[in-house]
Amino acid sequence: MFGLEGFKTKKQREKEKEEYNRKIFPYGEKQSEKLKELVQELFPEEKDSRMAMYNFVISSQRMIENDIKNLDEEALDEFSRFLKKRIRKKDHDQICRYIALAEADRNIGEELNYPSIEELKNRAEEIRRILN
Repeated sequence: MFGLEGFKTKKQREKEKEEYNRKIFPYGEKQSEKLKELVQELFPEEKDSRMAMYNFVISSQRMIENDIKNLDEEALDEFSRFLKKRIRKKDHDQICRYIALAEADRNIGEELNYPSIEELKNRAEEIRRILN
């Protein structure tokens, strides 16, 4: 009516941020911290670790929104095309590593037993071969 439909109180914004964080990190702060460590190790060439984490969140959000748990060849191709449009650096190897990490995160349990960096790199290489 007065153009204030988009206005949100601080409390509403905080609630939305909390809900979003629960969607991306259903196992809380412990999961978020573990992912930050993995992102730093998996993307050492990324000077700004916040940008790498942002790219991971884009990847994870896509899998959640499309209810993707396992990526077949068609899903990998579509996911890769999506990330190439969304991620600042369009390096194919990086894209494959983001996909591998998002896939691992999507299938992780409450115990947060993520694959090792080497296993994630191997999965990224497998994804790269599938996409080529």
